[in-house]
Amino acid sequence: MSLRRLSLITIVVFITSETVSGEGVFKAVGDQVSFRPDKPLPPNVTSIIWKHINTDGITVKAIEWDEGEILIPNPRFKDITTVDEKTGQINITNLTVEHSGVYTIDINSKEQKQRFTLTVMKRVPKPVIEREKIKDNPDVVNLTCKYSETIIWKNSTGQILPGLALHPKGEFITVEKKGNPKTFYNCTLKNAVSEETSDPLYERDLFKGEGVLKAVGDRVSFRPDKFIPPVTSIIWKHINTAGFTVMAIEWDEGEILIPNPRFKDITTVDEKTGQITITNLKVEHSGVYTIDINSKEQQQRFTLTVMSEGVKKAVGDQVSFRPDNFVPPVTSIIWKHRNTDGILVKAIEWDEGEILIPNPRFKDITAVDEKTGQITITNLKVEHSGVYTIDIDSKEHEQRFNMTVMKRIPKPVIKTQKIKDNPDVVNLICEYSETIIWKNSTRETLTGSKHDPKGCDV
Repeated sequence: MSLRRLSLITIVVFITSETVSGEGVFKAVGDQVSFRPDKPLPPNVTSIIWKHINTDGITVKAIEWDEGEILIPNPRFKDITTVDEKTGQINITNLTVEHSGVYTIDINSKEQKQRFTLTVMKRVPKPVIEREKIKDNPDVVNLTCKYSETIIWKNSTGQILPGLALHPKGEFITVEKKGNPKTFYNCTLKNAVSEETSDPLYERDLFKGEGVLKAVGDRVSFRPDKFIPPVTSIIWKHINTAGFTVMAIEWDEGEILIPNPRFKDITTVDEKTGQITITNLKVEHSGVYTIDINSKEQQQRFTLTVMSEGVKKAVGDQVSFRPDNFVPPVTSIIWKHRNTDGILVKAIEWDEGEILIPNPRFKDITAVDEKTGQITITNLKVEHSGVYTIDIDSKEHEQRFNMTVMKRIPKPVIKTQKIKDNPDVVNLICEYSETIIWKNSTRETLTGSKHDPKGCDV
């Protein structure tokens, strides 16, 4: 597989539909449509009938006007369909996919030749680019966009690139680290009625290297690999999880500047080594840190994840996470899951009433409350361990929810092992790969010895 060196990737999805006759009209679910006959109505019109031929060829009456009386016999068109007896125009609101098909009009019981073709389509979802690390090459990743229709990959020059098919749907490309943290990738899904673009995925987030994991309240220090005197200025910058960059601390010939309140009173820099130290960490300190030395940005990146106290659950349990800040009105909620290997997937999405759960890992066990943003996952498995984040109205929030799902421990069985030369002494063995506590009948804790390959004995 050849490596494509790209500064920007755009995925565009085109969906084509054949029309039955004449020029077709494409509409999105929830839209409205109007059809009017080309020719003015003749005088003395006593009846107008609009008929609908669906995609299976079945014809039903959509609406009838007969000397002032309106009749809408089919439930599909109830409460959403009107007709103008002066022009013959039909109007249908709140369209659904089942309104697709061909519409005809009868005037004074005579069918007109004109045909109106309508295709109603669902709007494309906002895509989420998934990434997959290459096992033997940390400088290469696969980027995947999952969609069930045609996908066209392009780079920033507009060149069409051949993507590789992904089973059961979608395509992926392979990209290589270029050393430019401002390079980003996005994917766009487009059909005849809608278009959605993913959040940008920056190279600095694709190739973070070995990240540092800290708990709230901890401290962290980062030191550049190369620091060659004389140095007259040092600037440490912080790129948060939403991609915004701020100055964490600046040293300029002996003067210290900390312009951002997030780092006030907790941040120091050593002008002899360039090392930054941040104490009393909070979740909002998570992100990527860079250093400028003598006004020149260095390539080295330092990734920090600050976690609140994690939740521990057993296999089969359920868990709920709720964001601190949830201010209505909200039109979209996306919960994402980053597993212990660092792979990010969408757990569940709510978009104006529609629920999408694209990953089989969360099917039939995941729900979201659109009033509070709370996610609930039932019947937990070990593979649900990791970090959960929430996007509200397409904006990622800094709050992180860490969960570890563990198998329940089995009921232990003590094995006995006789000592060959001493019938009054035996070894008691308990085999388990985690913590083992020995006690006697007086509740005294006994010291065990390691037993190969696992467990311990007394």
